[in-house]
Amino acid sequence: MLNIVKAKFGLKDKSQAINLVVNEYEKTSLEPNLRPE
Repeated sequence: MLNIVKAKFGLKDKSQAINLVVNEYEKTSLEPNLRPE
């Protein structure tokens, strides 16, 4: 999965792909009171 994300967004390594996936998860899945400010 990370390789797909990496290729789709033109990222240089898997750590960038992980960061992207985590950021999108935070935006869409976390409850508002659990989001970091």
